[in-house]
Amino acid sequence: VARAVARRAKAFGLHVIAYDPFIEELVAIEHGVEPVSLPELLQRADIISMHAPATESANRLIREEHFRQMKKTAIYISTGRGPTTDEAALIKALDEGMITAAGLDVLEQEPPGDNNPLLRMDNVILTAHVASASSRFDPARRRRVGQELSLVLSGKWPMSCVNPSVLAKTDLKRWQPVSMERGPNS
Repeated sequence: VARAVARRAKAFGLHVIAYDPFIEELVAIEHGVEPVSLPELLQRADIISMHAPATESANRLIREEHFRQMKKTAIYISTGRGPTTDEAALIKALDEGMITAAGLDVLEQEPPGDNNPLLRMDNVILTAHVASASSRFDPARRRRVGQELSLVLSGKWPMSCVNPSVLAKTDLKRWQPVSMERGPNS
């Protein structure tokens, strides 16, 4: 993921720096990326894009002290796993202006509770943990869409529906014995 992000960032003329304790410096340089320490990355980067997996060593890798080292104009993006960022520290950093904004595809708790402050912040963009959704990464989703379309085109209810109350208003036939309140496949 990090290499793909770096390649795209370079295409926009951005200078890419990176910190990764598990990748040799030569690999980064090979891809036109300047390897730096974590403190240097935090101090220099305008956009920080986090892609760490959920491992014990990456748990809450980015904490309040890290947000304090970032530029006040920094944008923090997290697409790896939610537990890699201390969410309370991120909320504090956004509230107190330690950083400017955040783009998050992952949260510590998914789905987030209704009381999660990130849901109401104007300087946060959230996606529903779908950053990797593409034909290359998700053949099961493509199959599922095909199955759903096949059902609808053959005059039957789909297996799942975001708004199941609309199904009763169609000519589609119920093929599963379920309550309308729960949806056809709940």
